[in-house]
Amino acid sequence: MKNYLYLLIILIFFTNCSSQQKTISSKPFIINRKIVGIYETKKVYVLIADNDDIIEVFKDPIGTRTLCKTIVLNKKYRFKVEP
Repeated sequence: MKNYLYLLIILIFFTNCSSQQKTISSKPFIINRKIVGIYETKKVYVLIADNDDIIEVFKDPIGTRTLCKTIVLNKKYRFKVEP
């Protein structure tokens, strides 16, 4: 009987925790950051901001746009963040 009681308590606990869903806003927002460093990989540019934020900018798959070649270090830029 104790086993059934423990099983029931655990079942209630897990159903209660899984029923609470958090909604995260998927609306884009704008940030202003001063870029102090740029690193490049095959797929992304990694921008380091002055407050140690890391901003990833995905490269254009076609390769027609060169975003990070126009960024000047220690200058403020405005980014639109799309979750």
